[in-house]
Amino acid sequence: MAAAATAASQPCLRIGVVDWVGFIEILGRPPNARLRGPLPVLMDVLAAKLNTCLEYVVPEDKLYGIQLENGTWTGLVGLINRKEVDMTGVFVLMDDRRYQVVDPSIPLLADPIILTYKKPVLESDLSGFVKPYTALTWGAILATLMVVFVSMLVTQLAQTWILHHRRGRPDSSTAGHMSRDAEDHVWTSWLWTVTVTLAQSSAWWPRGESLRLVAGVWLLMALVISSIYRSNLKAMLILPKLRLPFDTLEQLLQTNIPCYVSESSVVHANVMAAKPGTQLHRLQSQMIVHNNMPRAVHTYSTGQTAVFTGRHSALYVFQKHFEQTRACPFYVGSETFFGSMALSFIFPKNSELKLKLDSILSRLREFGVVQEIIRQAVRNAEECLKSESSLPSNILRPLDLGDFYGVFSLYGGGMLLAGLTFLLELSLAVRKHPQP
Repeated sequence: MAAAATAASQPCLRIGVVDWVGFIEILGRPPNARLRGPLPVLMDVLAAKLNTCLEYVVPEDKLYGIQLENGTWTGLVGLINRKEVDMTGVFVLMDDRRYQVVDPSIPLLADPIILTYKKPVLESDLSGFVKPYTALTWGAILATLMVVFVSMLVTQLAQTWILHHRRGRPDSSTAGHMSRDAEDHVWTSWLWTVTVTLAQSSAWWPRGESLRLVAGVWLLMALVISSIYRSNLKAMLILPKLRLPFDTLEQLLQTNIPCYVSESSVVHANVMAAKPGTQLHRLQSQMIVHNNMPRAVHTYSTGQTAVFTGRHSALYVFQKHFEQTRACPFYVGSETFFGSMALSFIFPKNSELKLKLDSILSRLREFGVVQEIIRQAVRNAEECLKSESSLPSNILRPLDLGDFYGVFSLYGGGMLLAGLTFLLELSLAVRKHPQP
C-alpha cells in the first residue's frame, strides 16, 4: 500500500498500521488494501509536510503486539522495535514495557477508557402491575393483612365470649354458640380485611368500640396504601423510566453481560495483569477478547456485549449507527479508567524522523488541525452523549396485549379460586343439610 509520492528521489516512509475503530480502517488485503478514517488523512498531511510518500505495512497478526517470554515483541510494536517500519500510522497507547523498546511522539490527544453498552428499550412487562411496590413492601403489606385479620378475629371472639358470659348461659350452650359464632367471625374478619384493602364495599360492618377501633385503623392504612399504589402505577404508565443495566464496572461485574476487550491492547494488558480480587481481575471471567472489529461492532450494536474501550472508538460507532438509523441506542458509563490515556505515534528508539515530526505535529496540534481531523469523524456522535447517565423520560410506547397479560393472569386466577370456593361451599352445604 503506498500513498502518492511527491518526491521520487527518496524512498517512501514505511508506516505500520492496524485497525482501530474510529481512527483507521483497513479495507481489503495488502498490497491492494485501502485505508479509511481520520488518521490516513493526517498521515497525508504529514507526508506533504515532509515532501515524501508513504508505504503502509500491516503486521501478520494484525495486532498492536505483546511481549513474549524471550523478550521479543509481536505485532506493530515488534515492527517498530526491529526497525522494519519507520513509524506507526495509528495511535498507540503507551505503558512501561512499551516505553522500554519504542519512543512515542508528542501526545496528540487524550482518550479516556470507558464502558459502554446498548440502552434498554421499553417492552411489555408481565409483572408490571406489582412494580409500584418493592418485594419487601409487598411482604410487609401481606404480613399486615394477616395481623389485621387476626386482630379482628380475636377482638370479635373476645366480644362474643364476654357477651355470652354476661347472659349467664350454661357452659354447654355457651360452647355451642361460641363454635358457631367463631365460624362467622373468621369469615367476617377476613371479608372486612380484604374488601377494605381492595376498596370494595362490604355487607358486614364492625360493631363494638374495640372492633371499630381496629377496623378504623386498618381502613385508614388501606386508604393510604391503595392511593400510593394507584398513583405510582399511573406515574409508571404516564412517564415510564428505564434503568440502565449498569453504570460502573462494579455494577457490570454483578451482571452476566459479556464485555469485549481488544486483543493485545493496553486495556487487555492491564486487565490480565490486575491483582487477584480487584475489579479488573474479576472482569477476566466476563471478558471476550479478539481483534475482529466487524464482529465486535455487531455484538455491541445488538446488545450481546458491553465494550471496554477508548471514548473516541465508542463515539465512532455512535456516529455510524446514527448515520444509518438517525438514532443513538447506546450509553456510556460514568467511570473512566487508567486516567486520560495519551495518544501518540511511535518510532524506533533514537529515530531522527521523530525529531522532525514532533515539530510538525506540535504546530498542527497547537493550531487545532489534529483535533479537527479527528472530530470530523464523530461530528454527530456528541448527540448520543447529551444524556449519558440517564435515559430520556419522554419515550412514548403504545400499550399492547403483553402489558395486560399479568393483570389477565391475576384475574383468571381469582376467577378460578372463586369457582373452587363456590364448589366447596356447595359441598359443605350438602353435607350439612342432606336431602331426605
